Amino acid sequence: MEIVGWILLALLFLILLVLFVPIRVKAEFTETFRLRVYVFGCIRVWKTDGDEPPSKPKPEKPPKAEPASPAETAKKPKPSLKDELKALKEREGLGGVIGFFKQLLSIATGTLRRVMKYVTVRRISLCVRVGGKEADETAKTYGTVCAALFPVLSALSKVLRIRRKRVLVQPDFLAEAVTVRMRTVLWIWPFGIVGAAVVGLFRIVMTWIKATKAPVGASESINTKAEIRRDL
Repeated sequence: MEIVGWILLALLFLILLVLFVPIRVKAEFTETFRLRVYVFGCIRVWKTDGDEPPSKPKPEKPPKAEPASPAETAKKPKPSLKDELKALKEREGLGGVIGFFKQLLSIATGTLRRVMKYVTVRRISLCVRVGGKEADETAKTYGTVCAALFPVLSALSKVLRIRRKRVLVQPDFLAEAVTVRMRTVLWIWPFGIVGAAVVGLFRIVMTWIKATKAPVGASESINTKAEIRRDL
């Protein structure tokens, strides 16, 4: 038993260590996409290359269908999400459903902002060369790329901390296609991200329970209204 306890303690220490250790993520896109993940900024623990052929999954045998037991067949099916939202609409009207989704959106937005505090972009380099078959097509594509790219980067700069940024968009009248080259380095602190995600998930669950919890006598009144409508 003592050995099992020490093993569990070592696993817990390893999990806490991984959560508190910063992670460096290096992504590159030239002709293919490459991703590297480093612990402590220098120990590589995972990589992927776009030019590597994907491994073929082994065919799995379909599981045999087991006959349902009498206890399982006697269980009532749980209400689905659609049924819960329908019940919420009957209790509080359309405004209650809209207010519920507004709360979920507010929680998701706040959680995303807290998560982004623990992500830092140390460097991002982006080079886009815009080409086309004709000069007017190149100019039109160049304007479209600039109109779409720079507002997105400006919005990301307000959410993420970006230390070094180099973005270059150039028209290339000798090329016939658009080429993109990108290199970026991210630093991630897992403990903060996990903490923000847990808090956000807890708030969503509590909001869902509060919204779907019918007050005392509400279900009886709904059933009574349904019976009256059937009689009419």
